[in-house]
Amino acid sequence: MTQLMNTMKPRIVEVVVCTPWYPEGISKSEVGLENEIDVFAKFVTLTKPEMDRRGAIIDRLQAVCSGKVRGYGSYSYGTMTGSSAVDVCVSNLGSVTDLRNTMEQLLSAADFPPSQSLMTPSPEMGFAQVDFGEFNANITFYCGDCIEPTQSANFVGRCVTESLNNSVLKVHTILRQVLSQTGNLDVATGGLSAYALLLMIIAVDRSCNYKQPVKLLLEVCRYYGLECDFASCKISGNGIEQREAQHGYHQHIFVADPATGVNVAQDCGRLFTIRTQFQHCFQALQRWHESPSSKKGYKGRTPLSGIISHQKLWSRSDLLKEEAAGVGSSSSEGEEPPHSIAALFAVTSYDSLCSLEDDDDNLDDILKASFDGFNMLDFE
Repeated sequence: MTQLMNTMKPRIVEVVVCTPWYPEGISKSEVGLENEIDVFAKFVTLTKPEMDRRGAIIDRLQAVCSGKVRGYGSYSYGTMTGSSAVDVCVSNLGSVTDLRNTMEQLLSAADFPPSQSLMTPSPEMGFAQVDFGEFNANITFYCGDCIEPTQSANFVGRCVTESLNNSVLKVHTILRQVLSQTGNLDVATGGLSAYALLLMIIAVDRSCNYKQPVKLLLEVCRYYGLECDFASCKISGNGIEQREAQHGYHQHIFVADPATGVNVAQDCGRLFTIRTQFQHCFQALQRWHESPSSKKGYKGRTPLSGIISHQKLWSRSDLLKEEAAGVGSSSSEGEEPPHSIAALFAVTSYDSLCSLEDDDDNLDDILKASFDGFNMLDFE
């Protein structure tokens, strides 16, 4: 019997990994950093029905407004994810006596939910934030014309489109998720904005012009995690330039808006933790890219699982399944994922083991117990 069990051990070698972006499970030997980047980017990028629901609020507002209504930010250049707010600009409202009252009337006429925040910093400009449940909308109102959001959106959109193999877009979706899960992408608490992060990626892409997303991802993490001297550099859509060194205990990051030159990261107070996170990402991903044999040291994991938490992404995996089946979203964040049977066991042939010649009538039970004892999956 001992000889038989020793003969069995080398046969159980396959590991199946299950992640939100591989919800049906996949053989670990089939996973590489290059293809996982593509799979993850597709997973978090909004589907057409999701984009249509966001575009509908712009159409509704335009139908009741005599001015010009247009989307900008991530909505206009295609980097929206499920957590992204829809940025909307309403301009050319004309001569308005009471802008706040006009804003309230327009939002009510468009049948929007009550605004969570309605502000008029000046008689010519106002801001409203509206919660639609699935997403928020940030709506800026101008009595006159405003070309700055459009100029920035056009520039960034062109950079995203011109990047080879959609590298900028794919890298942004990954690093946006990485930074947001630790609060480093929350402007209100001193983090970067998703827009500033996108400009940082574009700056590296313009400097290096990598053809593959995996190389751009590694270089962005390496440069901002290990090399960049934030105190003496200016990061912009045209690349990275030197500026007069800033002295003091805290380093400050300068990320220039392409339309105005204004530092869109001026309120970032988490530079040390952000830099540390870039460094961790580089070290975690580099070993996968340069040494395929390192997979043996990460049983049950995938390259991106080393830097991306799964927990909050299972709800999106469920949502995509429901939309594919034509069912409305009903899953809740943090709910246990409905793993498929295909993901529960590696495909090493149990039947072939049972077919081994042996006189022991209890071999079948022994083999089943052996399989139950193997930890072949990681549902982290």
